[in-house]
Amino acid sequence: NAAPGEKKFIEIIKELRRTDYPTKFNFLMAHNGMRKAELSTILSPNGSGKSTLIRSIIAEMLQAEKKVYVYLSEEVSEKYALDLYQYFLVLFKSDYQAADSVMKNLLTESAFEGQKFTRIDALIESIRQGIQTEMIDAIFIDNFTASFMGSAPIAQQGDAIMKLKGLAIEFDIPIVLVVHTVKNFDVYASIMTADNVRGNATTANVGSYNYCMSTFWRGDAPRSFVSVDKARYHGKAQKKFYELGFDKDLRIFTSDKEVTLKEFQDAQTAFTGKAIARRGR
Repeated sequence: NAAPGEKKFIEIIKELRRTDYPTKFNFLMAHNGMRKAELSTILSPNGSGKSTLIRSIIAEMLQAEKKVYVYLSEEVSEKYALDLYQYFLVLFKSDYQAADSVMKNLLTESAFEGQKFTRIDALIESIRQGIQTEMIDAIFIDNFTASFMGSAPIAQQGDAIMKLKGLAIEFDIPIVLVVHTVKNFDVYASIMTADNVRGNATTANVGSYNYCMSTFWRGDAPRSFVSVDKARYHGKAQKKFYELGFDKDLRIFTSDKEVTLKEFQDAQTAFTGKAIARRGR
């Protein structure tokens, strides 16, 4: 017997709570998984493992039979696909048929091969065609600030971000941008926020979900964290911190746990007296 307005309100709440992209990561589940029709960003300095984090998210999307498009600005498609394929072979205990079945849902384009994009309109059109012909469920651009857009004028970068957001809304799919922090940002001295993004601030303003990734290399082993700097429509998820669990055999992040701000800061300031060599994942 609810009033029409109340029914509409209930429908909206159910929509916001729905999870269309199953995930094991708590930092995503803090706002019910990757959100459709939204632009999200993953921000971190060079060498923090954000590309590994992206592969980890993509891997579980592929297992959920989601078709994923990845635009690569720093890697070639063959190497990227091989890394994921090796992960699935380990996960499926050398079952090549199972690995092949999952990998068929991955589509990639690279700045180093095939069509060379120098304008955002050409990239947008290529993505649009892929969505329509391949029924793409999610889009990742790794790394946006290292692509041809990174050297574009600030105004053009903002225009590109707005067009990508429009694409997410038009096709009701999530689009994730991997972006760098400003140069010389010190993860040991500050808590990262979207204000530290390199290039146009539109990335932080238009993105509905902004994740900041920090990896601390001081200590016996590297420790990686994600903070939810912004979670539009999901206030309880904002400003939370999560420590990522890295599987050395699978070579991806496989888990995370919520931690307090103090635990994050303790890891940030920990120092054993000897510097651990910085090494990428």
